[in-house]
Amino acid sequence: MAIGSYLCLCVSMHEPHVKRLKAGHEEAANELVDMYTDRLLRAATLILGDMNLAEDAVQERSLSVVTRIHQFRSESTLYSLMYTILISHCRHYQRHRQKAQSTSNLLPPEDFSHIPEPSKAFRPDTGKSL
Repeated sequence: MAIGSYLCLCVSMHEPHVKRLKAGHEEAANELVDMYTDRLLRAATLILGDMNLAEDAVQERSLSVVTRIHQFRSESTLYSLMYTILISHCRHYQRHRQKAQSTSNLLPPEDFSHIPEPSKAFRPDTGKSL
């Protein structure tokens, strides 16, 4: 089977789901999530390295696809759209996490020695120690 005919088959196979989603059928959204969750979860877990983060990412991105389904133009399969959005989200999260870790490594360790002990606190109104 040629790639073009496979793509047409996949697009036509998901067309009823897309129509039902665009019509606002909640069960179509549940079916869509059920169809792809395992595959998307594996991909997200590989990138993020954490099952909990991956589950959150899949849930968030699936919801964003469902809420924006009216923008879907059927130029690709629904799975490829969901996969692309999820991978982009995971990579963005990884970049943000790496950047946060690298900047936290640049900060000197916190030194609290300049803060007086509570018993040695200074009262500005009297000029005396407590």
